[in-house]
Amino acid sequence: MISDWFGRARFGVFVATAMALLSAFGGAPGSAGNDGRVFLSPESTTVPIGATFSVEIVAEPPAGTLAAWVVEFTYDPLVIEVHGCEPVEAPPGSVGAGDCRTEDRDPGDGLEDTARTFGAVLFTRSDGGFTEPVSLATFDFIAVGPSGSQSDLALAVEIFADADGGAHTPDLAGGVVDISIATQGDVNCDGEVDIADFGALMAHAAAVDGAPTACVGIGDPEETSGFAWGDVSCDGAVDAVDALSVLTHEIGIQLEQATEPCFDVGRAMA
Repeated sequence: MISDWFGRARFGVFVATAMALLSAFGGAPGSAGNDGRVFLSPESTTVPIGATFSVEIVAEPPAGTLAAWVVEFTYDPLVIEVHGCEPVEAPPGSVGAGDCRTEDRDPGDGLEDTARTFGAVLFTRSDGGFTEPVSLATFDFIAVGPSGSQSDLALAVEIFADADGGAHTPDLAGGVVDISIATQGDVNCDGEVDIADFGALMAHAAAVDGAPTACVGIGDPEETSGFAWGDVSCDGAVDAVDALSVLTHEIGIQLEQATEPCFDVGRAMA
């Protein structure tokens, strides 16, 4: 997947700019001192199944400014999936461009598992690159893994160069994404099994659009339980029976469930 931020014309500008810069950068070591830093923001994220979230690649430039970069991080595609990316734009007073994409580094599985961004920039007045921390790209994810799963985000830098052709080796700080353990009956994933979940289930049973959920859509498959999200009675349907089960849970009554094993309402699904 490649972002369509700048289209064919701007992509040509990027290629021309990057190639000119990188041909000048012979991989020579940069000036001694600060080599900069690259990190992910946020460093740690905990989200429910089905939630969307974003991860930024942030660069703190080396002492000689940051003029060209190729940075990537790997992730577990069975836990999270990229659904879009936005690269840094060339700021006013500069020439350059950037792009971002996902790649499959394990061709046998057919799953994209690497988020990658690359670009180049030169400010016309200073003939230098970025001097302040900059977000090189933002990747939008959706949590697809089972409840309680985790994905490491391992950073790597291929190019981190200043405008004088110096190559730098920045400090790296990757990240981690945890899929929170879902609770049976908490269909809106707000951390509570309450009247809001009852209302969401009744709306679904009546085929009425309810409030949007922060996680799995009601009626969608849910891997941990093996039943549809919201089927708290485990009878193979999401209906008023499930709404009643959530309502009675509010007064301390657990209704009989159709199938065992089936997580009790209010119990962690792990």
